Amino acid sequence: MMPIKHFRRAVWVGFGALSVVFHLWLIFSGLVPNLVSRPLHMALVIPWIFLYKVSSGIQRLCDWGIVIIGVSACLWIAINHQQLLDQYGFLATSFQTVIATTLLLIVLEMARRSIGWPLPVLAVMALLYGLLGQHVPGEFGHPGTPLASFLGTMTIAEGGIWGTLTGVSVSIVAIFVIFGAVLNAGEAGAGFMNVAAAAAGRLRGGGCQSFGPIIGIIWFHIRLGISQCCIDRHRDTAVNDEAWLP
Repeated sequence: MMPIKHFRRAVWVGFGALSVVFHLWLIFSGLVPNLVSRPLHMALVIPWIFLYKVSSGIQRLCDWGIVIIGVSACLWIAINHQQLLDQYGFLATSFQTVIATTLLLIVLEMARRSIGWPLPVLAVMALLYGLLGQHVPGEFGHPGTPLASFLGTMTIAEGGIWGTLTGVSVSIVAIFVIFGAVLNAGEAGAGFMNVAAAAAGRLRGGGCQSFGPIIGIIWFHIRLGISQCCIDRHRDTAVNDEAWLP
C-alpha cells in the first residue's frame, strides 16, 4: 500500500501537471474569453495556497472549506460567463452578491497567506474608499457607487480580480514559470547561469545585469509573433471581403 506521503506527492504532481496542460492549452486554443481563462486560472491556484502547506485540526477543515467554496465560485463564473457579460458589471441577484463577496474575501486571504498583511490592508483600504468615499468631504470624495455595481465590477466584469494583473499571470507569468521549471529540471538552467556569469560576472551587478537584455530579446520575439498573427489575420479578412465584392 502506498504511504500517505507518497500518495500526497503523487496528487500534487498530478495537479501540477493539470495546471501545466491547462496553460499550454490556452496558448494553442486561440481566443479564450477572459471570464473563462482567468477564473479557471484562479481555481487552479487556490488549492496550492490553502492545501499545499500541511495543517491539522480545525484549520485543515477551514482550508478545505475555503478551497471548495472558492473553486466552485470560480467555476460558476467561467460557466456563466456569457450571461455575466450581458449584465455589464451589475449584480442581478442576491446569490451573485454572495458569490462576489466570497471571491473578494478569498482573494484577500490568498494575498495574506502568500505575502503577508501589507498588500491586503492596502486593498481593504481601497475597497472601503470605493464603498464609503461619498462620505469623504472635499475633493477626495466621490459621488458613490451602488453596491451591486461596485461588487459586480470587481467580480463579474473584466476588471477587478479578473483584470490586467490576472491576465498577465495567466498569459505570461505562468508560461515563464513552466518554461523555467523545465529548464531547471535539466542542465539548461545551469547552462544559462554559466552564460550569464561569463558575460557579466565581473561587473558589479554580476550575472543579474544580463537578464535585462535577455528579457528584452524574448519580449521582442513575443511581440514579433503577435504582430505577424495580426498581419495574417488582417490579410485573411481582406481576402474574405474581396470575395464578397461584385
